[in-house]
Amino acid sequence: MRIDLVITELFVGGAERQLTQLAIGLARRGAAVRVIALDVLPDTSPDDALVRQLRDAGIDVRSLGCRSIWAVPQAIARLRRLFLDDRPDLVQTFLFHANVVGTWAASRVGIPICVGGVRVAQPNSARLWLERQAARRMQAIVCVSQAVEKFAAQHLATSATTLLTIPNGVDTQRFAQAKPIGWETLGLDRAAEVILYVGRLHPQKGTDWLLEAAPRILAENRRAALVLVGSGPWQPRVEEALAKLPAGRAVHLPLQADIAPLMLAARLLVLPSRYEGMPNVVMEAMAAGMPVLATDAEGVRELLGEWGEPQIVSFGDTDSLCGQLSHLLNDASLAAQVSNSNRLRASEEFSVDAMVDRYWELYSRLSGTS
Repeated sequence: MRIDLVITELFVGGAERQLTQLAIGLARRGAAVRVIALDVLPDTSPDDALVRQLRDAGIDVRSLGCRSIWAVPQAIARLRRLFLDDRPDLVQTFLFHANVVGTWAASRVGIPICVGGVRVAQPNSARLWLERQAARRMQAIVCVSQAVEKFAAQHLATSATTLLTIPNGVDTQRFAQAKPIGWETLGLDRAAEVILYVGRLHPQKGTDWLLEAAPRILAENRRAALVLVGSGPWQPRVEEALAKLPAGRAVHLPLQADIAPLMLAARLLVLPSRYEGMPNVVMEAMAAGMPVLATDAEGVRELLGEWGEPQIVSFGDTDSLCGQLSHLLNDASLAAQVSNSNRLRASEEFSVDAMVDRYWELYSRLSGTS
């Protein structure tokens, strides 16, 4: 089976890592896989880590060179030519822009099977209207969580579209083989109890709320330190807020190709998002055996399972955020219980092989080869 996976970009990120794992897994099952990014490909480390991983696995990686909304017509034309020159049996799109561009180009050249991918429950009316038009050309839409599937059923699906949930997968071996970082290398106390945030510095992720609470968190937990990892439009305001915190107790790091050393050394992960789909960073923290404190955003409860309650807060409830952070930092028995539960769920419920198998079964069924 010839499969084209189309995504908005291939800079290191959660959805991009999932596509990379899927592409490699499909290739190992005998599919001829090509990965196509709308944006230019990153060409410097660590941004190009996923591109290198794909190419090392022998997978063809292409770019449409689309850098802005004004280049979308050109991207559609280039994608149509790629489809015509080397016609796939099936096109799978990931993320909003790829869903719109990929399905439009595929339908124009008569690709028989187009599968969309909805990875976040984003309440944006203009985007939802465009994605609804794209959904009319899809035979199926893969959602990353039951919460996102419910969102898609309300806003995107047509009677002819199959909706299903395929959870993301996490490579647990990345964490089993990694070694924890020493916090002193970042200018923190060697014995710091690090609260780790990993993600985009963007309004969706709620870092504004986290930073508003940070002085109280650090005052109530004298050995705690805050490490924020990521980049995005809010980076200047994040750096400004961190500079006002006590010296040696807060650090910002740029995007990391491998987050495992930080996760293995941190005491817990915090994710203060306003909305999500199925947050990959929570799944990675679970694989690392970390306690998590996350908002009750889409997909979080599905990930954390029966030990979710002590690890979930409502967005904006600062008292609960501070109280539950302190509880997880200071109650060793509770931290051990949620850590063990998280690690076990990651390995048993969210393996990469299980994710790839479910995509393969879907593609085989749609193509009539099952």
